[in-house]
Amino acid sequence: MEKQLTIFDVNHPLNRRLQLAKEGGLYFGTPRLVMMPMCKEDAPRVFQWTSDGEVTRYMRYDTYTDVSQAEEWLASPQQQQDNFGIFLKDGELIGCISCHLDIVDKKYKEIGYNLNRHFWGNGYCTEATFATIAYFAEKGTCRFLARHDVRNTPSQRVIEKCGFNYVSGGNQQSFDGKRTFLCREYLLDVTLHRMDLHDAPFRAIQSGEKTVEMRLYDEKRQQVKEGNYICFQNRSSGKKIVTVVEKLHIFPTFKQLYANMDLLKCGYTADTVSTASPKDMDVYYSPEKQQNYSVVGIELRLVAVL
Repeated sequence: MEKQLTIFDVNHPLNRRLQLAKEGGLYFGTPRLVMMPMCKEDAPRVFQWTSDGEVTRYMRYDTYTDVSQAEEWLASPQQQQDNFGIFLKDGELIGCISCHLDIVDKKYKEIGYNLNRHFWGNGYCTEATFATIAYFAEKGTCRFLARHDVRNTPSQRVIEKCGFNYVSGGNQQSFDGKRTFLCREYLLDVTLHRMDLHDAPFRAIQSGEKTVEMRLYDEKRQQVKEGNYICFQNRSSGKKIVTVVEKLHIFPTFKQLYANMDLLKCGYTADTVSTASPKDMDVYYSPEKQQNYSVVGIELRLVAVL
């Protein structure tokens, strides 16, 4: 069987582009996807979905009829600003996602996406949208907008899964002004918190092995709510990951937390869980602080690697 390459392999043709994207801060990933800028060489892949009437049915642009249209779009300033290709880990370009300032309400950035029809139904758009929100929120954008044609129920499901709230309906014109879409409009205000982590727990969250972060429920952690985003920075490397808060498990003491939580989700392994003790948290929080506050297990879902 032929070895399946990934874009992290040294000899992969996209490796240099990936490296440049990371160096320029124009990269973010998920467990299955990589988002980075596209270039003219991607035109044949882009043409696969922009020429597909099923994909473009509810889009503001007309269905492409020649690959030169994809080349022209890829070279345009409009595409090169806040627009990212959605790549699988084997390097295949399967779609794109954008996040640009809304021309009507400049307080919000509008998210839009296209996906090759052959990859529909795998959750890729939802995964890429969460990651895009995380990427721009970490850079300071906290207000997002999304729209979909009322007939485009798959897009509606993506938007709602990503936490957007419906605000109104209205019309939207195609770019050439010849078509009118009846749309639903959604808004999302993101709250992002920042926390530092040592290397081991950082890597455990990034790998998916650790899904609960245990903290003192002090004034800072009391600001964290379900649905908020948390950007964790590795104290050693400076690398960042972004998670969404799924649930807060609040207990009076770490003793009760340890008795009620699955410690394998909290950073312990099969080799260490048998010796796990609430006293392990004394390294991070003094007994005096623990007496003054409750404690919390923050249940997390990884959405972006920056």
